[in-house]
Amino acid sequence: MRLYLPGGLPLRFSATVRARSGREHTMGFWADFEHDRSMRGRIARALGLAGEGARPTGRRATPRYSTRFAVRFGTVDEFKREYATNISAGGIFIHTEAPPEMNAVIEVVLELPGGNPVEAKALVVHRVTAEEAAHLEVEPGAGVQFVHGDDRFRERIDAFVAELSES
Repeated sequence: MRLYLPGGLPLRFSATVRARSGREHTMGFWADFEHDRSMRGRIARALGLAGEGARPTGRRATPRYSTRFAVRFGTVDEFKREYATNISAGGIFIHTEAPPEMNAVIEVVLELPGGNPVEAKALVVHRVTAEEAAHLEVEPGAGVQFVHGDDRFRERIDAFVAELSES
């Protein structure tokens, strides 16, 4: 696995992955990490949990970068083509007048510069309708978190984000 934390390269580690069960949320999975004190300390610091009574600060674990590239997204029933306006290692914001519902799992196909499109599944974690956008004076759309992509997808995202961070 790779874990993306602020202020450094992704951590690579081994873990046992298992499905959630019982009264837990229906989406996602559990990862039981192998014991590594240095990694556990870094994770605790990134989450703001290293000190007694500490709480996480900020909402984003990884920096996001302004950009613009085409994104096709949707469900089995309907696919749309819009544009991403920012990206991080964990997700993108898609500018659209009709964003998918919160917590929807959608397919995304990113048309990143310099290569073939890559696709993954994403979870809608932020939603701004056209009406809300007009009232708040922001752009309408959906913030999505990548929840499943193959190694090729992850490598393209990592390379693109690294390129943006250097410019």
